[in-house]
Amino acid sequence: ALSGIAKDLNKMSAKSAIKAVLPDTTNDQQQADQRLFGWVAMLTGSKNALKGVGFFLGGVLLTTVGFHTAVAVMAAGLLHAKDKKAEPAPAPVVQTGGTADELFALAKKAFEEKNYKAALEAYQQFQIDYGSSPEAAVASFNALYPIAICQVQMSNFTGALEAIKTALEKQPPNPQTKLTDAQRHDLTFWLGMSELQEKNHAAAREALEKFIAFFPPGSEKNRLYVRQNPAAGRVGEARATIGTAYNLEGKFQEAADYYAKLKPTLTSDARGRAVIFQLYALEQLGDFDAAMKVVTEERSEEHTSELQSQFRISYAVFCLKKK
Repeated sequence: ALSGIAKDLNKMSAKSAIKAVLPDTTNDQQQADQRLFGWVAMLTGSKNALKGVGFFLGGVLLTTVGFHTAVAVMAAGLLHAKDKKAEPAPAPVVQTGGTADELFALAKKAFEEKNYKAALEAYQQFQIDYGSSPEAAVASFNALYPIAICQVQMSNFTGALEAIKTALEKQPPNPQTKLTDAQRHDLTFWLGMSELQEKNHAAAREALEKFIAFFPPGSEKNRLYVRQNPAAGRVGEARATIGTAYNLEGKFQEAADYYAKLKPTLTSDARGRAVIFQLYALEQLGDFDAAMKVVTEERSEEHTSELQSQFRISYAVFCLKKK
């Protein structure tokens, strides 16, 4: 009943609103009323016509494909329309040109606004136009870090590898100009991730081990330390990715051994994920006895309900495979 009342109030207020937005172009009240009623009739008629089209299409779908398929088709149409509406507007293009200071400022502004494509184009144009100038040596060096990050954010990992290595290896123009510790940490982490994306598994592990070595053991669990050194919050991800690199390279024994040593250092949830990767490696090795032992041990640990469910499934799978 309340829904019906709300619907009628909504219709009444919508039609009444026409009077408020309709321009008053005549002093004749009768003529004004006729014009108002004409607009109401036109809008009401178009609404009913649209409803009629909907009833017709619904009838066709019910007759041809049935109720459930018809509902699925209409839902898919709505989701498609929603996705198209939600598409972000294209990022504004940074206009290059002007002096070195103007071009660098444009690039920096685009980078801070996370308009990575425009920032990359502007920084690269700066390097082309002014990179060889001694006066622009400091600015050219300072552009290396954002260029590398732009490549990473755009998932251009081939370009990112080259840009990251250049930024890490480039000799600063003077002792006062150098990468900050935070920038070096970021670049080393993304070097490992980019090497992994390019299937350079050994190089990925080497870079990630170097990244982990930047921070004291256990520092990723110290909230104050992570607040002061945000990159330390990625240590757990870096450790897990090292094991992933072993798995992706097909070195399943090394992966299983690595995760076995890693687990005691992790939090409950992170430990649970490490166990899943360890079980994958053991399954690939065909070592179901070791896998069963791991699952049995982990079932007694405290994990999230999702991970407990995964352990139960893994336990059942390994039981079946042993038979």
